Amino acid sequence: MTDAAERLEDESLGAREAAVDDAIRAAGGDPRAAVWALLVQLAEREEARALAHSRISLGYRRGRQPLRKLP
Repeated sequence: MTDAAERLEDESLGAREAAVDDAIRAAGGDPRAAVWALLVQLAEREEARALAHSRISLGYRRGRQPLRKLP
């Protein structure tokens, strides 16, 4: 790896570690509570994504808008 790639990887890892530390701190210092909170957030996002996906038209889901009849 080049030096730039290694630095980018180190920065990315540092950002992830900071996010994990923030989650643990927000959970009162308990790593298990932090994991639980993150799992709840993930489930809520997945539920919202599934709801949004079910409400869009089939044409948009397939990547094209269906033809519409002109009045």
